[in-house]
Amino acid sequence: MKYLAAKFIKEVLGNGKLSAITLVGGDEEYLIKSVLDGIKSAYQYRSLWGDEIDIDELKGEVLSQGMFSQKSQDVCIIYRTELFLKSLKKKEMESFKGLLNGPSSKLVFVVNHSLSDKELSKEPLKTISSKGDVVLCNRLGKQKVKELVKRKFEREGDGIEEEALELLLSMTGADLMLLKHESEKLLIYAGKRKVTVQDVKSVCFAHAGAGIFEFIDAFFDKDLARALASLRSLLSTGVSPLQVQALLVSYAVKLYTIQRAIQEGEPLESALTKAGVNHPFMKLKFKNFLRKFEKGEGARLLEELYALDLKTKSFYGSPEENLEEFLLKRLVVA
Repeated sequence: MKYLAAKFIKEVLGNGKLSAITLVGGDEEYLIKSVLDGIKSAYQYRSLWGDEIDIDELKGEVLSQGMFSQKSQDVCIIYRTELFLKSLKKKEMESFKGLLNGPSSKLVFVVNHSLSDKELSKEPLKTISSKGDVVLCNRLGKQKVKELVKRKFEREGDGIEEEALELLLSMTGADLMLLKHESEKLLIYAGKRKVTVQDVKSVCFAHAGAGIFEFIDAFFDKDLARALASLRSLLSTGVSPLQVQALLVSYAVKLYTIQRAIQEGEPLESALTKAGVNHPFMKLKFKNFLRKFEKGEGARLLEELYALDLKTKSFYGSPEENLEEFLLKRLVVA
């Protein structure tokens, strides 16, 4: 059965009804983490990585778990499942399908991209999904994200000003993982009062240090040394390269939209509005970015980011290495 993440957490995990087989996939890292955190809090679990195991190791792990722990409370989480499946040969694939028939422990397969109906209709995901539940963790629309964040500030503090909320969403690209971290910092900073625009500027920008927004600024300022140092600092602290890449795409789409609108004859202010850049603080940032990027460069940047995404999803090299290589090539050329 297919579930959206929130419904799965409430109806399945909330009632202790985790299936023998569960496939978790999507491009929203925060939702994937929320689903897995729910599983980990309710079951004994063991984590495996698809790029580090083969079929024999998976079978051995599943069988050993079944022998030494309670079956109903035993879960094996396989991250980067797509890499594991890609490595299987024809006979190994048949062995894998056999393992899915009544495994001795519950299996949770995790993929970090959206699962389309077309992909789920093809093997081996067809067999995996037919044996249990599919949990979709896709990115939410901006309005839905806005409502969630607003409710969080109202529930845990005294709320947030509308202008401050718009700035926060614009700054983070409406990325839930980023919003979680930034909103928690803001709630601590503001205490019992309502969060203001100045709070967002002070906490999320001025105190960012070598954070993800420092990297974004350095990248769009075409400052290679600062961008590279910021990126390496981010990755060393456990920030996902896919999260960094997603925010880059969000800003690149805005830049492209602005450049295209200007090229079609729209005034700068109108072009900024068309791209969803409405707050004066963000307008100033993008005006500075525009000075660094020549006409048509936004489109080329999007093409390069698309190529980077394809490379990562084709499992060629690690996401960390791919992102750093992209950074070096783009900013050295720039």
